[in-house]
Amino acid sequence: PTSYKRYGVDWNGDGKVSLFDVSDAIASCANYLAKSGWRRNIPKRLQEEVIWQYNRSSPYVNTVLNIFERLSVN
Repeated sequence: PTSYKRYGVDWNGDGKVSLFDVSDAIASCANYLAKSGWRRNIPKRLQEEVIWQYNRSSPYVNTVLNIFERLSVN
């Protein structure tokens, strides 16, 4: 509940944060990452550290960054 209150974003403007709403969920995740140190074009080592703060599992971190790399437009 504290993460929800701290990082939740009402992106669709309906007056409530719902992590079941895709736009709110994506904006909330982005808010968490930004407040955890994620910046555009940070080195991969720093990307790993930010994701590691959320989930201390190397397979998780590697999977998230692999998906990020596949979705990124350079």
